[in-house]
Amino acid sequence: MGANRLGTLNKDAFKGMILLNELDLFDNQIEYLPDTVFDSLENLINLDISNNELREVPVGVFRTLRRLTVLHLSSNKLERLDEYLLRGLNQLEDVDLSRNELTELPPLLLDGLIKLKSIKISDNKVKFLPAGLFRGLADVEVLQLQNNEIADLPNKIFHDLTSLNQLVLTGNSIVHISPGIFSSLGQLHELHIGGNLLENLSSGVFTGMERLEKLFILSNNLREIDSEAFIGLPQLLWLALNNNLLTTLPHDVFEPVPKLQRMQLDSNHFMFLPEGTLEPLKNLQYVNLIKNPWHCDCSILYLTRWINEHSDLIWDYQPKCRGPGELGGKSVYTMTFNDVCDGQWASMM
Repeated sequence: MGANRLGTLNKDAFKGMILLNELDLFDNQIEYLPDTVFDSLENLINLDISNNELREVPVGVFRTLRRLTVLHLSSNKLERLDEYLLRGLNQLEDVDLSRNELTELPPLLLDGLIKLKSIKISDNKVKFLPAGLFRGLADVEVLQLQNNEIADLPNKIFHDLTSLNQLVLTGNSIVHISPGIFSSLGQLHELHIGGNLLENLSSGVFTGMERLEKLFILSNNLREIDSEAFIGLPQLLWLALNNNLLTTLPHDVFEPVPKLQRMQLDSNHFMFLPEGTLEPLKNLQYVNLIKNPWHCDCSILYLTRWINEHSDLIWDYQPKCRGPGELGGKSVYTMTFNDVCDGQWASMM
């Protein structure tokens, strides 16, 4: 029944369909659900009501759907959800509430749904996460909260999500991440926190994430990274720090991530990298260094030498000098001692 331009559903539309196990109502124009419309569908397993015009969902409309495992309500106009909307749906594994108009989430919305594996609440207007929202959800593997207005992450908000594989917090307003907030996520493989307002990464902020392979922190306001910020990430393969405000890095910052294969440092404010910064990265396959104001005086010699020894790892384009003087626009890898150290007077100018 998907994509049929349905505008309304009669309360008896599915009466007697006791054996129905899948119902697709996606891509219609449904504005209202009678609270008894699904009462006969006690064997329903999959219900898709996405891409409609729903502004609210009656609190008891799913009360007989005790076998439901998949519920998609994405791409509607939902502004609020009753705390008991999903109560009793104990077999539910996949719930999708993305692309609505939700500004808040009831603290007990997911209470008792211990078989949940996927939760998608992206592209809404959610401003905060109630402290106990994910309590008891030890089987959840995917949690997508991107493109909301979340500014703060309560302590222990992810504490029970011990099976989580992917956590997406991209495109929110998060200013600070407390050390230890991810400490129970020992199974996490991907963490996306790009497009927020983070200004620094403190020591131990990623502790406990022994299996994390992908960490995306691009497009924040990062100015400082503590030398022990990446401790606890021994399996990290991909690190994206591009499009931030970084001017330098601690020389030993990458020692905890020796397996790193891909790194993006482009589009920051780097003028140089401290001696030895990239030495721990013996497994690196590519690094992006462009769109930084590399200052080609004596301090650039380490990076020049490293690029010449690892030219096959430079991804996209070779980084260029921003200056000083006539060195502006030249490739960093072509710089020699005579070019950059004999001309110290130019740097001073």
